[in-house]
Amino acid sequence: MAFKIKKNWWSKHKIWIIPLIIFLCLILIYLATWLVFISNRGASTGEGLTKGDWLVFWGSFLSFVGTTALGYVAIYQNIKQRQDAQNQLKESIKPFLFISYEQEPFRNIILENNGFLHIIFDKKGIIKNCVFRKDLPTDLKKLEELKQNIEKIEIEKHESNDCSKTLQLLKLYKEYNPLNEKLLKKHIKLLYEFKNVGSGNAINIEVTNNTLPLMVPKSINRDETLNLPILIETVDGECKEFSFILNFLYKDIQNNRYEQKFEIYIFKDNFNQPTTRYNPFKEH
Repeated sequence: MAFKIKKNWWSKHKIWIIPLIIFLCLILIYLATWLVFISNRGASTGEGLTKGDWLVFWGSFLSFVGTTALGYVAIYQNIKQRQDAQNQLKESIKPFLFISYEQEPFRNIILENNGFLHIIFDKKGIIKNCVFRKDLPTDLKKLEELKQNIEKIEIEKHESNDCSKTLQLLKLYKEYNPLNEKLLKKHIKLLYEFKNVGSGNAINIEVTNNTLPLMVPKSINRDETLNLPILIETVDGECKEFSFILNFLYKDIQNNRYEQKFEIYIFKDNFNQPTTRYNPFKEH
């Protein structure tokens, strides 16, 4: 960590530290040369020299210094221009995901997206299991079948005015209502929409919970959307607040890697208004 801090400090301040070091070196060279030229001890360099010789020497030396300084400035400008061009290119292809909560029929979204995220919490509000699956749990599947049968018989009753349909409906509702009430306490259905609002395409998207992979890699082009249905399954307990993390890892078209982490909080008494916390956007 200390090495990383020193490296960052050097990167920020090297633009003025390098010229300062060069300037100090020139001062030392000047002093050393002056001492040698005026002294007759230890060196015979200064013997027989005139003021004209001294001026010729410093003229040549200062020309060398000026050429070196101009070369440094030219090299620095070239490096800076190259970095600016690379940054502009990177910004022009950088993707960015924006998350929003949607309220739509859960069953329809599952069918459209060919799967959903199933998160199971224990009594203390700790994640017990978290998987991406394509089939509904048995109890929800049964509830959906009952609901579809009810809708079908309602239509048939309206079209035929058949009284026997009423008895069928009563029988179905007798089975549907207690199951629905039970699952309403047990399940929370959410739908999140992830839209790529960046400048480029997000490819090879991997969704994880901490380090556990949840979804196969996908891609979201610019201005496109990924719908992610989430089924929260809870058990009766004292915990009324649940939270989980969705970590999105993806690349741009030049294989630059990015990471976005979303922390989602759900309150059981008001699960229609979940809270989302956005962690800092990271580039690797």
